[in-house]
Amino acid sequence: MPLQIIKLPIVGNTTSSAQVEALLTCPHCFEKLAFSPVNISTFDRRVGDSFAVSLRCLVCQQYAIFEYHIDNLNSPYAGSSSTPYTTSLVKYNYNLQIEVTLPEHIEQVSSEFVSIYKQAAMAEAYGLYDVCGLGYRKSAEFLIKDYVIRLNPDKIDKIKSQPLSQTIKTYLSDFPKLQTLSTATAWLGNDEAHYIRKHTDKDLSDLKRFIIAAATFIAADFDADTALDFVSK
Repeated sequence: MPLQIIKLPIVGNTTSSAQVEALLTCPHCFEKLAFSPVNISTFDRRVGDSFAVSLRCLVCQQYAIFEYHIDNLNSPYAGSSSTPYTTSLVKYNYNLQIEVTLPEHIEQVSSEFVSIYKQAAMAEAYGLYDVCGLGYRKSAEFLIKDYVIRLNPDKIDKIKSQPLSQTIKTYLSDFPKLQTLSTATAWLGNDEAHYIRKHTDKDLSDLKRFIIAAATFIAADFDADTALDFVSK
């Protein structure tokens, strides 16, 4: 890991030396950055144990700020030219932080549903509207099929390989409301994948609403089975 010694401004108009990681990646264009600081923040140990370095990417011309934590702040003589501060780069997460609320315990029926749904929600948050619908459609397939497999474990291979519409028609007839929700979800999900949208009066919000309604039904059924096991003891 390439390291570089920099002059670190200290509150009170003095300077110290610090050893920092110099192999950095631009968070905007992901190209390697030339380590030529535009500015280094003034360090004040009374208010913290880190400082920031700002750089400008020579590729995309955008600025980026990197935070360094001083690891040997309390070591004798640390900060001198002969014993520079040693530091570690503070890792930043530049992804959007989104909160996805799903019915409690639904992950015990289909963990894949939860994972795929959250990925679709992330795509939507980034404005990838042409692909997030496909993700929601895929999450619905895992939700419905995993639930049906839970009810029919002896048919697992058949359920996995058959079209979703066939699974809904064959195995959800005892649950008419869930069957209706699942059918509506499949129809709107297919609209997200096909060239021509059949149901022009519905959109992504309707697809998500039907998926969450189906997941709520399935989670409630799971909890009911748990309660039945409890009272049957």
